[in-house]
Amino acid sequence: MDKESLEKIEASLNKIRSLLNKISKFINVNYPLTKINEIEETIKLLRPPRFLIIGRRGSGKSTLINAMIGKYECDISDVGTGTKKPEWQIYKHNNRELSCLDTRGFQDPLDHQEISGDQIWKIVKKCCPDVVLFLCKATEVDAAIDKDLACTEEILKKFKSHYHREIPLIGVVTQCDQLAPHYIRLPTEDKKKTQNIEKAKDILREHIQKKLSSARLSDVIATVAYAEYAANKEIKVDVDYRWNIEEQLMEVLLKLVPPETKPELEPKCLADLAKEFVNVIRNVVSILAPVVSSASQIPGVSLVIVLIIQVNMVKIIANMGGDNNDIKLEDAVKFLVMYKGMDTIVQDVNGDFIESAVSIISQVVSEQGVIQGMEETLLQSIPFIGPLINSFLSADATQKLGEAAISYYILNEDTPPDTQTSLAPVPAY
Repeated sequence: MDKESLEKIEASLNKIRSLLNKISKFINVNYPLTKINEIEETIKLLRPPRFLIIGRRGSGKSTLINAMIGKYECDISDVGTGTKKPEWQIYKHNNRELSCLDTRGFQDPLDHQEISGDQIWKIVKKCCPDVVLFLCKATEVDAAIDKDLACTEEILKKFKSHYHREIPLIGVVTQCDQLAPHYIRLPTEDKKKTQNIEKAKDILREHIQKKLSSARLSDVIATVAYAEYAANKEIKVDVDYRWNIEEQLMEVLLKLVPPETKPELEPKCLADLAKEFVNVIRNVVSILAPVVSSASQIPGVSLVIVLIIQVNMVKIIANMGGDNNDIKLEDAVKFLVMYKGMDTIVQDVNGDFIESAVSIISQVVSEQGVIQGMEETLLQSIPFIGPLINSFLSADATQKLGEAAISYYILNEDTPPDTQTSLAPVPAY
């Protein structure tokens, strides 16, 4: 997660914490405060998983990176050397973030000098990779591979000596579509094609086990990474021939990487963390709702506090979703109003109502403190807003709102759950 998103999440969490601290003299909110602090620490520890991708020239290292993130971000050379200056790069797309080192290929005589394990080590020792991916073309698993493996063994020995641990390694058989019969696309039930793929995997596995004494071989996976990309760098759906990337390679990687990297690798893991946060906010609202609804007057406890907490919940979830979700206060309020406004509570909702509600709620929520009488002003400001705002005052409504935000901002689903209206991207105000 980038620094800017973390700072915005921290700012929103501080607003929630500040409100809870003010009312903690009258209401026990120790549990949610503790959980908020724990979740914040977890978020701060998040980082992209680091993958060292090695193999000979033409094995498809850059192509595999693009296939893994689902977007053309790593330059590919159809002829000649692709990667010339290897360095750690962050690749992001659809809430998946990877840190990859795409090295120059083994047996690549660039500048009349082949790259060595020692040269690669000088680059990778700055950051310890979580997993090493050793790539080999399906048609070359038994072709002069000893030199590639010797260079890899040199790197792995240095890892073990420097970091005092074995780095898991995955053997990746690339370009499996090139195995006979060539005209058959994958996936397939064709017996000959399947047998050739399994044979290629077995040969690579045998070579790795014999030559890489320092390797902790986790798996050998057959893949196809080929796809064509549009001008916007997105994959062309009708020319997407990727195979075993999502359904096998990414699943194996998810099992191998450290816990603090899983949410950056797989959006569903990030969504689980966000759901944990939503449950905490649900708990907060369940504590506050009875007090707000009762006749008793507790200083600082009002419907406005619930609104502020819910709006900041939406902002936090959006920022967890990445830098493409750089939303302002009004955007979060608009999400909240549209989510509830499209419900059965307000039947005659229209664009003017939404804009008016957003404007008034944003003005109230933006206040540093809770102004006495502000709640009455809010409820009397425009027709129908009273029932709309009162509908927010429940733990269940808060949880559904949070789940809708996760669905929209983290999982990139167009329509939040339990609503009939698809939310277009919220415009910046």
